[in-house]
Amino acid sequence: MHTQEMDVTLDWERHPMLPADVMQWTGLGSCVVDDRVLVIGKRGTIGYNCNIMVFDMPDWYELETTGQGPSWDCVNCVIAAVDSRQVAVTWSIPSGFYLSILTLETLEWGTIRVNHNGEHLKGYSLSYCGHPSLLILFGGTAPEDTDHEPRLLSIDGTTGYTSPCAQRGTSRPCLRAFHAASPAPKNTLIIHGGKDLSNHTLSDLWVYDSNTFYWREIQCGIPRCRHSLGVSSDYVFIFGGLNQFNQISGSLHLWCVASHSWVPPSPPTDYHPDPLFDATVGQLSGGPGLFLVFGGKSLYGSEHRPYFLTIPENSCQKVLIQELHNACTHRHHKLDALQFKEENNLSQLQAERTDLDSELLAVEEGRRCAQQVSDSIDAKAFNQRVLLREANKEIERNRHDKIKSWKLNQLQRYERMTQQLSAAPLPKAKSRSGISVGVMSPVNPEGKPNNTNDKHPNQVSNGLTNDDKTDIEKARQRALVNAMKMFEPEP
Repeated sequence: MHTQEMDVTLDWERHPMLPADVMQWTGLGSCVVDDRVLVIGKRGTIGYNCNIMVFDMPDWYELETTGQGPSWDCVNCVIAAVDSRQVAVTWSIPSGFYLSILTLETLEWGTIRVNHNGEHLKGYSLSYCGHPSLLILFGGTAPEDTDHEPRLLSIDGTTGYTSPCAQRGTSRPCLRAFHAASPAPKNTLIIHGGKDLSNHTLSDLWVYDSNTFYWREIQCGIPRCRHSLGVSSDYVFIFGGLNQFNQISGSLHLWCVASHSWVPPSPPTDYHPDPLFDATVGQLSGGPGLFLVFGGKSLYGSEHRPYFLTIPENSCQKVLIQELHNACTHRHHKLDALQFKEENNLSQLQAERTDLDSELLAVEEGRRCAQQVSDSIDAKAFNQRVLLREANKEIERNRHDKIKSWKLNQLQRYERMTQQLSAAPLPKAKSRSGISVGVMSPVNPEGKPNNTNDKHPNQVSNGLTNDDKTDIEKARQRALVNAMKMFEPEP
């Protein structure tokens, strides 16, 4: 629960004790209508109706009403102000659930039966939210209730017909009883606390908009039941009731509408009422912050003394101004801290930038030196490649020259060998029988030519046979092949 640090000074005023005859009178419910407190009591002086007592400051008197009103033996009676002219009362008897409307101008009752099984409904609230002839019944529990969905019904004041009110969205309060409810400006309904079906005391605060049919939750965290709820244009305040430990509370909590926060009130004065529950709270016309606290029960029994509560005018605006001032101060401090931090960060960034600039210069210098070394290495490599190409060319030229010279020498050698072979005499031929036959000349020993017709069949004119000639030719070819191998270049 968000709470402001600034306190709001509350002014309590205690009214004198009620007369003895009024103190002995027990009421069923009360409401504030046009600066008057209307209390519905037990059996009155007229028939079997409940009587209506009026506290018109500082006097007390009983209204003499006509018509059929709430029965004197009714139970679960709830009274609510419709406007300055009418008061609505819902009540139950074993035979049904009824709605009675009292017209204050004519003091006449009108009672109709409500088409809703509310005979056993307890702890519900009845409010008027500005729509003509429509009352809103919220909450309440019955023995047959098992669903946790909130009971939100509209009751037609002329026919008694009930219908569920539209509820949009998924965010909505749970079913509850003995809560506090109050109509608020712009046709809205505010509810707080109560008991759920598990008998746990609730602490949530909800606003129902009857124009859009949406619920809106306000962060609260104040567990209460059977307490009082007051609403003005500036404040929503919670007073008294029973806390989660079933103890009577006398604290008062203020919700500032302008600042959307809870404002702790000042310490109670001597005229602060005792801790109460089931008290009635109503706004008076003396000012936007004037409220009346009436009735209720305390540790000492029923309370028979009215109290007036005054909340200073424009206090909510003062709180809002103080809140804005505190927020602005906090923002200035935060901005100063951020500015100091930014200046330190700027100095640090400038120092880091200087270091980075120095490192960048060193890197650039190193890069320039590395580029020079790279250029020098590239130049040396280029020169080495040029020299290597020239050396390879020179080696290739020398190799070709040597090969050419060697081939020329081999060719000359071949020519010499060819001439020698051509000039050399033919070897003596041997016959196949191994007898050297020599080389026969065409002249016989006697100096006469040989008769070529007188040859051996295998002899030729030179005295060799064909087989010998073949062998000689093969030997000559082998010599030629060996000579040609000499011309092949060395590997």
